[in-house]
Amino acid sequence: MKKALIVFLIMNMPFCSQSQSSWLKLFQTTENEYFGDLYELKNGNFILGFSQSDPKTGIMNKIAITKQIDPHGEEISEKRLEIENRQILLQGVIEENSDQYSSLFILYNQISGNSLNSGIRIEKYDGSYRSYNFPGDYDLWALGKTEIYTNKIILTGSYRKPGYSNYTPFFQTLNKEFDSISFIEIPEDQSDGSYQYFKQIKGNKFWAFNMFRRRLEYLDDKFNVIGKYPLDPFYSYSFGFKWDSDSTFYYACKDMRLPNPYTIVFNKQIHPFDTTNTLRNHWHISDTIDYTAFRQSIDFQSKDTIFIGFTRNLNIQNPYYAHQPSWLVVLQTDSLLNLRWERFYGGDAYYVMSNLIATQDGGCLIGGWRFDYQNSTEDQTDVFLLKLNN
Repeated sequence: MKKALIVFLIMNMPFCSQSQSSWLKLFQTTENEYFGDLYELKNGNFILGFSQSDPKTGIMNKIAITKQIDPHGEEISEKRLEIENRQILLQGVIEENSDQYSSLFILYNQISGNSLNSGIRIEKYDGSYRSYNFPGDYDLWALGKTEIYTNKIILTGSYRKPGYSNYTPFFQTLNKEFDSISFIEIPEDQSDGSYQYFKQIKGNKFWAFNMFRRRLEYLDDKFNVIGKYPLDPFYSYSFGFKWDSDSTFYYACKDMRLPNPYTIVFNKQIHPFDTTNTLRNHWHISDTIDYTAFRQSIDFQSKDTIFIGFTRNLNIQNPYYAHQPSWLVVLQTDSLLNLRWERFYGGDAYYVMSNLIATQDGGCLIGGWRFDYQNSTEDQTDVFLLKLNN
């Protein structure tokens, strides 16, 4: 089946099949695999993080696996991390010097639908680690994007405290040795939800995207919320963002306007908070459920070569183990969002795109999971990587 899948994908890569930079890597085992994160090191190697467990247990992420893969798809190394009574998943990579990186994980217990006894664990490149645990009855949602500055590292995420119905965003600042400098919780009277992306802008202030509230927020240098700017009310997750300059960014999401509520839209916003000053374009009006990649859906190395990725025919009710074919779709646009080309991959199984990153060689790398419902006797997913050239 793996050979048939590779043949199918290559037949659908008319521009890529002549290049050594295009390849498929399918991590097909007897275990259940769930995608975590994807990163390209400065030396051109890739870091893939996913979690693995026995499909009979129903626990998605018991053992965290981090693989380093070279630009041709060959595995260089593997690290495995298991913590007793904790589920664990890679949520970020912090690169040190050449070929040295530290891995950022979230860990938790899944109890009655809540992620409790949770925390953050940083596996350092030298083999040591740092752990920061939340109170045991806090329900962790997730970590957002990690930002690295000259002398500090800032993490963001959210959790739900006992007795609260909404999630509380937080920011944690670390030094380069991963010692905690500060931990700031956003007060409920200022905001609630979850910050998926943030960026330091002029005056040491911050731009942040509140995923649950679907709005941009303006924070001062102490992380006080001083402004809220909703996006188009018909825009919905998943959202992907990519900054072009100190003031301009691109983003992709779903446009939920009826009667076609899963149409892919991509935007260029000229000002950090002026949502009316936006250039936009839509992909084809959707006749099924098109859904932007869960963690990152838009990226570029050069702003005149923008990649956008999404899943076509996603199953909302059963996003992991749907018994239906789906496709990975990649678009490329110029800086004014004019569509250059579109490519489809899949159709022989159920695929879900989680990440898309633009690579240093001018192409892109896609990561996600695949459920071979036609040949599997139980609910079991396999993680994949698909490398495309330009």
